[in-house]
Parts: sequence; C-alpha cells; structure tokens
Amino acid sequence: MTWGSSRPLPIALLSIVIAIGIFFRVARLDYKVYWHDEVFTSIRAAGFVGEEVSEALYTAEIKRPDDLLRYQTLEPGRGWNETFYALSTHPEHPPLYYVLVRLWMNLFGTSIATIRSLSVVFSLLIFPVLYWLCLALFHSPAVGQMAIALYAVSPFHVLYAQEARQYILWTLTTILSSLLLLRALDKDRPQEWMAYAGAIAMGFYTSLFSVLVCLAHAGYTVMRTSGRLNATVLRFSLAIMAGVLLFIPWIGVVVKNWGAFQNKTAWVNFAYPIPLLAKLWGLHLSSTFVDMGLPLDHPYSLVTPIIVWVGVVIAFYRLIRIAPVRTWGFVVLLTVIPAIALILPDLLMGGRRSASTRYFVPVLIGVLLAVAFLLAEGLAHPTARYRWGIRGLTAVVLTASLLSCSISFQSNTWWSKVVSYGVPRTAALVNPKPNPLIVVGLREVSLGNAIALSHFLEDHVRLILTQDSTVPELPGDASDLFLYDPHDALIQAFENDPQFMLQPLPHDNIYVITDTESSNR
Repeated sequence: MTWGSSRPLPIALLSIVIAIGIFFRVARLDYKVYWHDEVFTSIRAAGFVGEEVSEALYTAEIKRPDDLLRYQTLEPGRGWNETFYALSTHPEHPPLYYVLVRLWMNLFGTSIATIRSLSVVFSLLIFPVLYWLCLALFHSPAVGQMAIALYAVSPFHVLYAQEARQYILWTLTTILSSLLLLRALDKDRPQEWMAYAGAIAMGFYTSLFSVLVCLAHAGYTVMRTSGRLNATVLRFSLAIMAGVLLFIPWIGVVVKNWGAFQNKTAWVNFAYPIPLLAKLWGLHLSSTFVDMGLPLDHPYSLVTPIIVWVGVVIAFYRLIRIAPVRTWGFVVLLTVIPAIALILPDLLMGGRRSASTRYFVPVLIGVLLAVAFLLAEGLAHPTARYRWGIRGLTAVVLTASLLSCSISFQSNTWWSKVVSYGVPRTAALVNPKPNPLIVVGLREVSLGNAIALSHFLEDHVRLILTQDSTVPELPGDASDLFLYDPHDALIQAFENDPQFMLQPLPHDNIYVITDTESSNR
C-alpha cells in the first residue's frame, strides 16, 4: 500500500448518498421540537431580552399560546439596536450567527422552517469546502468524495443542519479556516494569510471554542516548520493576531458584561460522574456515523461506541502509517487538541464541559477525515480480500448512518433537544382535552420550555405563568389542569393546598392537578 493510491466511490452511489443527505436536511424542517435554546435564538434575534420576556409573561394571568409566540417574531420598533443589546446580555454566544438570523428573518420571515433553513444553507456550503480541504490535505479526489459521502448522511451533521443554533456555522468556519491555513502554508502569499485571518475572525464571532481550533492550527504550523521560529511561523502569528484584533469589539462586550458571562456559563461547573462522562465521550464520537437515539442505560450506548472507537483507532493507525506527517499531523492535532482541552478540565477540576457533543465539532471533523482516508485508501488496496473487507465496511458505515438519519427523521424530538425533549409528549397529552389550563412555574429553563411548548399547543389551551411560590387564582371553567416544569416551592404549595391533589406523570416534569372540591360536587 503506497501513499496517494485511492479509488473513488462510483458516481451513481455518491450521487445517491448526497441526494439522500440533502433530503434529510431540507425536509420537515419544522417537525422536531423548537427547543429551549432555539427559542432563545428567535428571542434575541428579534431584539427581546429573556428577563424582559419573563416579566411580561410571568404575571399569573391567563395567556394563550400566541401571547408567548409573539416573542418569536419581529415587531415594529424593535430594530438592530434592540437585537445587538439582546445579544450583549449573552456574551458567551458571539453574534455572527444571530446577526445572520436577524437578516434572514427580515428577508424571509420568522417561521420555524424559515429560521432553520439558514442552518441548512450553511450545511450545504460544507460539501464543497470539505471536498477542497481533502484535496489540499490528501491530494486525493477519492478521499474528498468519501468524506462528503460520510458527511452527507452523518447523523450528527444532519441533526445540526436542522438546528437554529450556531454549531453548523462553526463546523463551516472550522473546515474553511483549516482549508485556508493549508493554502497559506503551501503558497505563503500575503493574500492567503489575510484570507486565513478573516476565517479565524469568523470562527471567533461564531463560537468562543474556536480558540481550540487555533490551538490545533498552531500545533500543526509548528510541526510543519519543525519547531523553528521562521517567517512562516511569524506570518501565522500575525494572521492569528489579526483575527483576534478583528474580534476585539466582542471581547469588549464580554469584558463589559463579565458578570453575565460568568453567570451564563456557570452550568459547566456542575460535575458529572466520570463513568457518565466516559459514556458520553463514546457517544460523541459514534454520533458521527451511527445514532439510534436510544437511552443511556441501553446496551447500545455502551457497545456501539466501543465498536466505533476501535474502528477510529484503526483509521488513525492506517493514516499515520501511510500518509506523510504533514497530512496525518493535521488530522491528529485537529482531533486530539480540542478533545484534551474539553476533557482534561473535567477530569482535574470537575465539571461537564465535555458532556455536550456540539462542543466536539473539530474532533468530529478530524475523525471523519481519518475514516474517509481509511475507506478511500482501502478501496484501492492491492490485496483483493482487503478491498472486499473495506467495501463491506463502507457499506456498513453508510447503512448505519442512513438508518440513523431515517429514525431521527421520523421523530419529533431527539437527544440534542435536552431540556425540551419531552415537549411533544406534553402537547399530545394536553391538546385533546376540551378545556385545558397549564400552570407554569419559573425555573431556569421554564420560559424557554413554555414557549417551545406553545409552538405545539392548539389555540384553545390556556396557560398561567407564575413566578410566585403560591397557588395562582385558577379560572373555575378549566376542567383539565396541569402543572408544568414547576419549581419545588410551587409543587409544595399545591401539595399543601387541600383543594388540590397532584399526580406526577412518569415523564417530562408535568403533573395533573385534580381539583378535589370540583370532583366532590
């Protein structure tokens, strides 16, 4: 087996896989729950502040779903100043994606499908950029074709292509900046380094975790120059400095709102048990190729990641053994440096930075590149038995990805929806009732969940949002009462009130409220 030998996928197969991948991205954009974080994408892009929305809604007065959904739309008098102010209250999220959402809303509207379609556009742009990255890195069209085939039906990438959050844009900026770094190192011209600096700035304005990508790029540049301080290292350093200088306006926002930044990111300091984190790390990796959406306690969640890990280790072994260091070094550093940066603090200091798959975007890109190389090179192996084995492995990987996307495609929720996972089931419980009323308490995620739920609720459903720790005044004509996402004090208030009896349901933090006085009449 020699470096550079590879065999492309049949054009018909590649075209079919890409077409299916595009279909999974563009179809049923409004089917999955528009969950808590996506709700706040719309809130901030429309120029509202979460605290302002809470004050307007948590009045213990009767609301209709439309009263909550108005904060998902553009209103006259709320322009760009309000949007920029709303974004500044969450400095942990740089503004590029949200500014683009605001532009998208102005042009095309504010429906769920419309807002998510912006992420679809970014995901489609990744196809050519990923292919060009593979050409620059592997000098092999076959590896590029295999990479876009894997990407097309990757469960993780399909999932986030339909998510109204910045992570698919971060995927695009990560791949683009990597491509431009390779071009700058190869051509070493001022315009190439300027383009790279611009891509780095785009990455910073998309996600603060882009600093991990810069660390990987820095390690690779040092590797390419054998650790010597030469003109190439100087130009790379100047490009990074230029990218940081372009990002200074948002750095100023972070400094000015440092208290808000610390408060909004404090959740990462709540530790998960190491065994749980280890299981999640395995699922992060396997979600690139297979994701059946099964519970954490299912044997799948232990066995499948181990199988995928073994395959990935083999892919990196083959890559390091066959490819030159300037190729495998990039893939290894893009994978290893961000992974260590996320995992090590959790191991040493506690926390759950490494519990979120979406923060592992650079790692998953590196893994996809390594597996694409393994498969493309294996299809051209001189040994017939090995070639047939790789053909079988390619079929298994693509089939597992297609099956995973098919299962997710039919579900109106998924693990990525986290705190709003159960919203569709709650709506299915409430909507058939003739005269339902939902009491919503005030917790950290209750506002987002209440609005997420409102996207599913029918017009006849009424809601009372209360921030108090006492039972609100309930209308006498409500025949079906529910308590949704309440804090402990509100639960206690209902339990202590002899007029009511709570029946907790086995999912979704929802209770059925029985009015004992009405039932006795």
